[in-house]
Amino acid sequence: MKQEDKRDLWRALGAFSNIGFTLASSVLVGLFLGRWIDNHFQTSPWASLTGIVIGLVAGFWSIYKQVTSMK
Repeated sequence: MKQEDKRDLWRALGAFSNIGFTLASSVLVGLFLGRWIDNHFQTSPWASLTGIVIGLVAGFWSIYKQVTSMK
């Protein structure tokens, strides 16, 4: 395998791992923020569920922006 091919492979793996990290971290931030709100305002489980949904939307939006900028 050529050195340039190895470099391209590592770049692709880095991009894919970044996408996974982005989605997971967005959902976790939404979940923890929702749980914090639930504990303070006794709204369990609604703020947690809302935080997860907002985290998913934010994560997919961020992934969309990353993928479209790669072109």
